[in-house]
Amino acid sequence: MTRSALLGLGFTEEELKRPVTTFSGGQISKAMLARAILEDADLLFLDEPTNNLDVTAIRWLEDYFKLYKGAVLVVSHDRAFLDDTVTRMLELQNGRIRGTAGNYTRYMELKMSERELQKKIYLRKQKEIKRIEGIIAQQRRWNQERNYVTIASKEKQIERIRQDMVEPEKDEKSIAFRFPTPAPTGNEVIVLKELGKSFGDQHVFSHFNTIIWAGECACIIGANGCGKTTLLKILTGEERPSEGTYKIGAGVRIGYYAQNTYDLNDANTVIGELSDAFPMMDTNALRGALGRFLFKNDDIEKRISTLSGGEKARIRLLKLVLSGANVLLLDEPTNHLDIASAEMLESALETFEGTVVIVSHDRYLVRRLADRVILLTENGLIEQSDETEDLFSRITERRQEKRRIEPDRTDNLYFKRKEARAERAKASQQMHRIERLIEQNEARRNEAERALIEAQESNAYREMERLYETISALDAEETSLYEQLEAAEEAVKAFEREETL
Repeated sequence: MTRSALLGLGFTEEELKRPVTTFSGGQISKAMLARAILEDADLLFLDEPTNNLDVTAIRWLEDYFKLYKGAVLVVSHDRAFLDDTVTRMLELQNGRIRGTAGNYTRYMELKMSERELQKKIYLRKQKEIKRIEGIIAQQRRWNQERNYVTIASKEKQIERIRQDMVEPEKDEKSIAFRFPTPAPTGNEVIVLKELGKSFGDQHVFSHFNTIIWAGECACIIGANGCGKTTLLKILTGEERPSEGTYKIGAGVRIGYYAQNTYDLNDANTVIGELSDAFPMMDTNALRGALGRFLFKNDDIEKRISTLSGGEKARIRLLKLVLSGANVLLLDEPTNHLDIASAEMLESALETFEGTVVIVSHDRYLVRRLADRVILLTENGLIEQSDETEDLFSRITERRQEKRRIEPDRTDNLYFKRKEARAERAKASQQMHRIERLIEQNEARRNEAERALIEAQESNAYREMERLYETISALDAEETSLYEQLEAAEEAVKAFEREETL
C-alpha cells in the first residue's frame, strides 16, 4: 500500500530509495501527504493538499478519496479538486460559516442565486420606500386634514419596510487590477530549437521545439521535476541551456512571476520594496497601487519577512503589473492566492493584450485561459492532444482567436483607432437612447402615481389594483434600463481610456 501510494503521487522507483533531504519542496509535500493518508485514520485534516502536486498526482488523490471510507476535512483553494471530490462545502466569510451540500460549483451557484435574490429584494424595498415618500410629499402639498391621516399611515408603512430590510452581504475584499496595454512585439515572441537542460549527470529535458506567438496564452504542464520552472529560468536568463538554442523576439519585455519569493528583500518594508523596484514612481501612486492589492494604512510599513505567503504573492503580482512587461512568464501564479484573488488574476490575464506563458497545475486557470496546452516530458514536449485533454478535461478555445497576427490590418494604428472611434460612437448613441427611455418611464410612472392617488380618494379598488400592477411593471423596466445604462456608460469610459493611451 505504501509503495502504491507513493507511486500514485508521482514518485519513481529510484526516488523511493533516495533520502528525503534530496527532494524538492513539491516532492517533500507529496511524501508528507502520503504519510497522512497511510495512517489508516478515520478522519483526515488536509491543508492545501494539492499545492505542490502535479496533475497526475492530483488525479490519483481524487481517485483515492472517492474510495476512502473515512471523513475528510480539507482546506483548499483548488477549485477543480473541490469540484471533483467534496460532497459538502463550508465557507468562512465575514465572520460566519455558510455551508451547502454539493461541490464548489454547486455552492457558488447557490451563493450567487441567494445573493442576487437578496439584492433584488433590497432594491425593491428601497424603491417602495422612495415611492411612498413621493406620495407623502404630495399629501403634504395638499395640506388637508385627511392628507395628514394618509401621511401618518404611509410613514408607519415605511417604518415597517425598513424594519424588515436586510442589506445584502458584501463580498470580502479582493485585489482589483488590470494589466496596462502593453507595447507591441514581433509575431514570433519566443522560438525554441532542440532546447535541453541537464544538471551534471541529471538529465531534465531535451529536444524542446516550439514557437510562442504574439498574443497567445500557452500553458505548460508536466510532472514535478520535469523542468518546467527551469525552462522559465532559461527564458529569463537565470539558467543557461545545456543544448539547443532559444530566441527572444523583437520588442519583447519579459515579466517573470517566480514560484518562490527569492525576488523579495525580507529586510524591506512593503512600501520600500516597491520604491526600490520603481524609484521613478511617486510615493502616492505606489500607495494607491498597494491599496488596490489590499495593503492599506499601517500594512505598507510591515517588513517583508513578516508577511504571509499570500501577502508576498500579492506584492510580486503588483510588481509584475507595474513592470510594463508585454510577455508574462508565470510559474504557479495562483498557488498562494485565495479564490477571489485567483479569479481576479484570471480576469486580468483574460484582457491582457500581450503574450502569456503559464506553468500551472491549476486546472481551473488552464481551462479558462489556455490557447495551447503543452505537456513537458524529459524527451521533449507534447502539444495539446488526447493525453493532455485527459489531464485537463473540458479545455476549450478562448473567446478570441489569438494566433498569428495579420500585419496588414491588426498592426495598423490608423485602422485600430478608426474602429475604436466607431465603437465608441455606437456605445455613446446607445447610452443617450437609454437615457431618453428612462425619462419616458419616469413620466409614465408619475402619471400612474397621480392616477393612483385619485383612485385611492374615490375608493376605486379595481383601478387601484390595475395601477399597482402598472407601477410594478414600470419599476421592473426602470431597473433594467438603469442596468443597461450602467453597461453603456462603462463601455464609453473604456473606449475613452483606450483613446488616451
